[in-house]
Amino acid sequence: MKHDEKKLYELIDWIQSQPKFKPKADLDRMKQALKQKEISLDHTYKIHVAGTNGKGSTVAFLTEICLAKGLRVGTFSSPYILEFSERICINGKKVSSEELLDLLRNVKDFNETFYKSYGESLSFFELLTLAAYSLFQKEKLDVVIIEVGIGGLLDATNALDYYDLSLITNIGFDHMTQLGNTLTSIAYNKLGILRENGRLITTVDANLHDYFKAYTEVLNVDMKILEIDAQILSEEPLSFSYKRDIYTSGLMGDYQLKNAILAIEAAKAIPFNINVEQIKKGLKSAFLPARFMMIKPDVIVDGAHNEHAISALKNALKQRFSKKKIHLIYSALGDKDIKAMLVLMESFADHIDLVSFPDSRFRSLKPYETDLIQYHPEDVVSYVKNKIAHKSQDEVIVITGSLHFAGYILKHLK
Repeated sequence: MKHDEKKLYELIDWIQSQPKFKPKADLDRMKQALKQKEISLDHTYKIHVAGTNGKGSTVAFLTEICLAKGLRVGTFSSPYILEFSERICINGKKVSSEELLDLLRNVKDFNETFYKSYGESLSFFELLTLAAYSLFQKEKLDVVIIEVGIGGLLDATNALDYYDLSLITNIGFDHMTQLGNTLTSIAYNKLGILRENGRLITTVDANLHDYFKAYTEVLNVDMKILEIDAQILSEEPLSFSYKRDIYTSGLMGDYQLKNAILAIEAAKAIPFNINVEQIKKGLKSAFLPARFMMIKPDVIVDGAHNEHAISALKNALKQRFSKKKIHLIYSALGDKDIKAMLVLMESFADHIDLVSFPDSRFRSLKPYETDLIQYHPEDVVSYVKNKIAHKSQDEVIVITGSLHFAGYILKHLK
């Protein structure tokens, strides 16, 4: 292993070993860090994307649309699926190993200096956000598209003074420890990305429209709630008619319709004169691993990691594979509401296998075994390969759960 490659792995291990969550009642720590590093993205058009599910897909669609226009684009997203460097991209390409090494080395040194002046060190996501923003400032980009980590209100990405455009996909139950146990408390956290006189486009469900309207009126936010008045023309690829134009999505699954339309309307709203042909090209070019990703005929990998996402997966499978048996291979991290997801999966799956995978946050799924649900603690890669090899013609295998699990499987099934 080359010296620089070894050093990069060491730095990735270091940043991932930093506290994931640090108690905070405000964003002062992150704002002070931005100030000390003299980071400003004032001359770049900034788009902030929040929501329970669909953030990554919306970012992927919008990035490709901007690239089709010829814009210089920076994107920051999480989590990664195959490689850590996927989190920070310039013009749709993940940051190089050399650049990532420099960024991580810089934030590691800064963290030590910051602790001496502020009295606190920074969390994993705060450090990663600083690294991304440092690169974006250096690259002098036309637009940056930033995906919220968790929530919005107290997320490290929300420490910038303003964003030019905010997007909110949907609101569902996830990260309740940090965001609360009700849809309105979760919505309150997502809406926390807004600023006075800001601009919001959202595909949030109708049951939260009144809440969104009341919140945005106080801040005088220009809000556009999208009605998804579109017709799906085909499932593979996903093709649809919207406002008299026909679009094709590079991402599969009918649940991508809302994310694609949110990206379409965002592209029309930003001040770069993006035309319909460029939007069409961008949507068709979009790719994101582990989003209803068919790796072999009737074998799908999908990182559905909460009830909202499992429900979307259910609808997509019913639409696409109504005459086939659904065999789920599922794993998730211990901080998820696994029981609620399994109850939902039981409503549409013919068989459910629970498996383990190497992650410090994984907890044994054996307590969730039932007559329908079986736990298989053996080597997960061998187990999945064997199930795929012996799949029957009338069966669809869906490997799902944590995005970390989906990424682990994809990495080992290449």
